[in-house]
Amino acid sequence: ALYCRARTGRGQHVESSLVDAMLGVSDWGIMMAANMDLLWERKGNAYGPVGLDPVVKCKDEYICLLVALDSHWARMCKLMGREDLIEDPRTKTLIARAEHADLINGVIGDWAKDKTAAEAVRILEETDLAVAPILNFKQIIEDPHIKERDMVEAVEHPVAGKLKLYGVPTKYSLTPARVKGPAPMLGQHNEEIYGAMLGFDKKKMEELKGKGII
Repeated sequence: ALYCRARTGRGQHVESSLVDAMLGVSDWGIMMAANMDLLWERKGNAYGPVGLDPVVKCKDEYICLLVALDSHWARMCKLMGREDLIEDPRTKTLIARAEHADLINGVIGDWAKDKTAAEAVRILEETDLAVAPILNFKQIIEDPHIKERDMVEAVEHPVAGKLKLYGVPTKYSLTPARVKGPAPMLGQHNEEIYGAMLGFDKKKMEELKGKGII
């Protein structure tokens, strides 16, 4: 829209809805239903056609692990010491693994159960597999990446004291946005709004305040 405006001088209405955004990240579900007459049924955490549960319980916390391609599965088998499953007909292909998801989930779960989430993530990353820790909210606010992105901002509240709030999720190179303070107290900006912007004098403001209008 901005490029079009720069080229033509004409602006336009830009509309975005939560439903449209959700459909945009629904993975294969819509395309499968529309083009293949396949229904992606609800299976808890199971990842659609892959069939596997990406949420893996470790000794202390959970991780998210995606083993989809055959090359991923071969690396995972070698990592777990289960090379026998690389050529096993039940697990050799993506379709076969989806049909035997319980077997796969059990094998991966057995491998992970005696490792901490941090250990499992480190080992899997070294094997070049898609993995990430599943953080709780306490861990999120201490995560180095979240801090680097300024997604937790500290502000001083006149009543509650020091508070940590969500940062600004969109980043701008020329006009960076920051959380400058907490939500205002009731009437905190009366002077700026009614006085400076609307031109009300103190007598008028006292009158409005006496009537409970402001």
